[in-house]
Amino acid sequence: MKKLTFTVLLLLCLITAIVSGDNFRLGLQGGMELLTRPRYDTILKSFDDQANLNPGIYWEVIIDNLGFGMTYLGKFSRQESILPEINYEWYLDWIGSADLRYHFLRDFPLGPFAEAGFDCSGRVDITNYGEYGREDDRDPLYLSLFGQLGGGLALRLYHAHVGAKALYRFYNQPPPATQFDAYPLKNFHFAFFGGLSF
Repeated sequence: MKKLTFTVLLLLCLITAIVSGDNFRLGLQGGMELLTRPRYDTILKSFDDQANLNPGIYWEVIIDNLGFGMTYLGKFSRQESILPEINYEWYLDWIGSADLRYHFLRDFPLGPFAEAGFDCSGRVDITNYGEYGREDDRDPLYLSLFGQLGGGLALRLYHAHVGAKALYRFYNQPPPATQFDAYPLKNFHFAFFGGLSF
């Protein structure tokens, strides 16, 4: 038993020794929007069909245990049109957030964190209706301000990191004093991320 304990402690010391201090993170993220709390089978299904997948990038500056940064998710989507002259309609969706994170274990390879964010999401119809003389058929712009809370876990190794996080959107409304429709943002967001640490 003492030999196993010594081996585990030695392994943890070696892993900790190769973990570099990361003060800046930059990476890629793949996230999905879910109406209900994320479950393992729902997550796998969403990543398999990719219809609900929002790719993007993120950055974060970490000072002591506190990190701040931004996440930018977006995708182009194509839908069959109900208009006889147009085969497909094209949309650009985006979800952007200013993020604040608290990293609980800064000197350990496994780093749990809590996250809060606030920013905007939206959709714009980018179909070329003018080419078909149907400019009046363009969908209105959807735009929302949202707030989110959640947490995650990151694995840090030398100049890289990978992890996953789950977020709950507690607020989603159009900007005050505007005529925009609210973007149909779902209640939960689950994401895998990975990138470089400097």
